[in-house]
Amino acid sequence: MSEGYSIVVDTSKCTACRGCQIACKQWNVLPGTATKNVGSYENPQDLSYETFKIVRFSEGKNGDGKAYWNFFSEQCRHCLSPGCMAAAENDEIVQDEKTGAVLYTPATKKLDF
Repeated sequence: MSEGYSIVVDTSKCTACRGCQIACKQWNVLPGTATKNVGSYENPQDLSYETFKIVRFSEGKNGDGKAYWNFFSEQCRHCLSPGCMAAAENDEIVQDEKTGAVLYTPATKKLDF
């Protein structure tokens, strides 16, 4: 297995454009996912075997009481020893021996670990 790679995201520069979500789907040749509005800008709502990356939205208030947004890119981090794979059942999540990539399978309906 390879030594692995890191994905570094500067969250201070994120504008939540979700271009990274689209790029991830294109790079991994993943289909579009039918979604519905549930009162949040997060779309889709969770990671799945068809969605490897999403942008999380967190709203808060600063000391002046003004609203602000924090954005966090949630994605598979392709860990060398993935805890999600250990928690999954029936080969829902597998690790490619050659590249070390952590891969979701169609058995992974919703990641809710």
